[in-house]
Amino acid sequence: MVNKISTLRAEVQDLKVGAGPEVVVATEKQATDLQTKELLKEAEVGREKMQFKEDELLKLTQDTEVLQIELKSTSTKAIVEYKESQGFQLGLW
Repeated sequence: MVNKISTLRAEVQDLKVGAGPEVVVATEKQATDLQTKELLKEAEVGREKMQFKEDELLKLTQDTEVLQIELKSTSTKAIVEYKESQGFQLGLW
């Protein structure tokens, strides 16, 4: 795509030397349109990447919340089991 833009810009220079203003304007417009399309494609790719990262962040946040709940539940259960153990009840621990 960049080569095409460079080629069109070179054509513009050549045409400026020997062509009428209509041809120069048309070629410049074509080069500008091509550059605009390329920038729009880049912007779309950027938006898609950003959306992917946002989705990934949301999933990781949800996973973290689930793990925090599991950790709290597991640690509470471990404390209860420890306090119910024979060693704890006999004062050995």
